Amino acid sequence: MLRFVSGFAVALLISMPSSSQVAGGLDSAVHLNEHDVPWPELVAVDEASIPEELRARAQEMRRMQEVMRWKTLVGTGGRFGEALPDPDIGFGVGELGPGAIYPAHRHPCPELYYFISGSARWNVDGEEFIATPGSTVYMKPNSVHSLEIISEEKAVVVWADWSPNGDMEAMQGGYELLGHVPEQPDSAKISLYD
Repeated sequence: MLRFVSGFAVALLISMPSSSQVAGGLDSAVHLNEHDVPWPELVAVDEASIPEELRARAQEMRRMQEVMRWKTLVGTGGRFGEALPDPDIGFGVGELGPGAIYPAHRHPCPELYYFISGSARWNVDGEEFIATPGSTVYMKPNSVHSLEIISEEKAVVVWADWSPNGDMEAMQGGYELLGHVPEQPDSAKISLYD
């Protein structure tokens, strides 16, 4: 198991809008339209610039970024291109391609997903179930969770995470990937659905 500081591997692999780009595109500090917030873009990373001991994990994170993407609409933390700032909550939308596998991981902040479309086979702390449109999935702090998209279409989800009992360290805490990221099917590549 390797432990990553929140956003470390993601920051290596995606282009983040700067705060001036995000703030400059907003007309209000209290509302926005999801369509006005850009998806973070994959950027080329010179593998030689990554320390050798982290190269394999960086490649795994890239495989995940090819089949899933996350857009923050409310929150802070430098993870997915924030829009409306709030230090206690992260809230946004995500897309996962058909067949995408999000391997077992955990983090210190609680999290939930609400399924708009698509379906997924989940495992949360050993409980296995299928989530379909209208399903809400809750992960308590440090719960081990994984999912695989089983629908023929991409899954679109609303997600949120927050500071449990005001614990800001939980929001900035580490993201722990608990195994290796498997090869992802070509059909799951998000670029096919843009």
